[in-house]
Formats: sequence, structure tokens, C-alpha cells
Amino acid sequence: MLALDLADVIGRGIDSRVTDVWTALPGTIKSYDAAKQTATIAPALKRPIPSDENPDAVKHEELPDIADVPIAFMRGGGCYIVFPLQPGDSVLLVFSTLDPGPWRESTGGPPAEVEDTRHAHIAHAFAIPCIAPDAKTLAGATQGALVLDAGAIKLGVAAMDRVGLATQIELEFAKVILALNAIALAAGTANSYTAVSNLGSGKVGVEP
Repeated sequence: MLALDLADVIGRGIDSRVTDVWTALPGTIKSYDAAKQTATIAPALKRPIPSDENPDAVKHEELPDIADVPIAFMRGGGCYIVFPLQPGDSVLLVFSTLDPGPWRESTGGPPAEVEDTRHAHIAHAFAIPCIAPDAKTLAGATQGALVLDAGAIKLGVAAMDRVGLATQIELEFAKVILALNAIALAAGTANSYTAVSNLGSGKVGVEP
């Protein structure tokens, strides 16, 4: 029988309690509900716990799947970015200090009352789709550029209107350039006109 002093007993008790306080953990999507933006997620790590036979050794405990986990898509001010998730996708699980259930069921008004007294429990999870193992780094990532890579990209109505307007402006500029170049050719001048469009500098127009 192992002899433990009081300090060892207290230390092991604290360690045992801390193992049930959850902060963040990588996870893997098992199923995703696009209508609810929630997922069933399997924790991607096994928890090390002291071996019953040898307290100085560890064994590994597989953690249960977590159901109905809200996906934390980027959103705010009536704007949002959302994309489809698939089984096998990696996420970062973060755990609320208090049970977020009453808040999730509210309209986001006054603070909700929580009955669940558990703190930082594994059931209090949110998932952020922002990480992956090192073997799955983003091949299209490049320095100094925003990269949007998807099989299809859907723009909101306002964004589509702006894209359509920009395209129409470019077409009108092309007509102006053709007309100016035709005039220059007829007049026998050497001028050749091109479009200039730099909204960042406030410069939009046509120049020779």
C-alpha cells in the first residue's frame, strides 16, 4: 500500500478537481446542422488520468461526443460570414464558465438566470472553426492578400448590387476609352487613352 502524506492527498484532490474544469480543446465535427448552426463534436484529444495501478503513470480516457454545440461564425452589425462544415472538419472548443443554455434560449436581452451550478463544464461548449492540425495548413495562404477559396461564393443583395454597379462603371469607362481612342486616331495624334480607377486614392477617370 502506498503511503501518502497530507500534502500529497491535498495535491491529488486539487488535481482531480482541476481535470473537470474545461477551458479550450481541439475537436472534430461529426455532424453539422446548417439550419441551427450547431454540431455534434468529438474532442480530438484523450485525457490523461493517473493509473489505478501506478499513480505516477497515466492512462488515457476518451472523452464523450458533445451534442448541440453552437458554431461561432463571425457576425455583428447585421453582417455575417458563414460557410458549410463537414464531418472531419477541425474546430476549437471553448467552454463557458456558466451554462450558456438560458442565454441561448433568450433574445439576447437582460442577463439570463442560470440554474446549473457547474462551472466550466464540458457541456458548456462553443465551437470556433478556425484551427486544423499542422498537416492541414492552408495551401492557398499568401502574404499580403486576403484569400477567399470556395467552390461557390454567395454575396448578399447589397454586395451584389455594388459588384454589379462596379461592373457597369467599368463597361462605361471602356466605351469612353474606345470613343477617345477613335477620335485620337481620326485626328492623327499619338495619344492612347486608358482607364484609371483607384478608389483608395480617390482617383477615377481616363488619362492618356
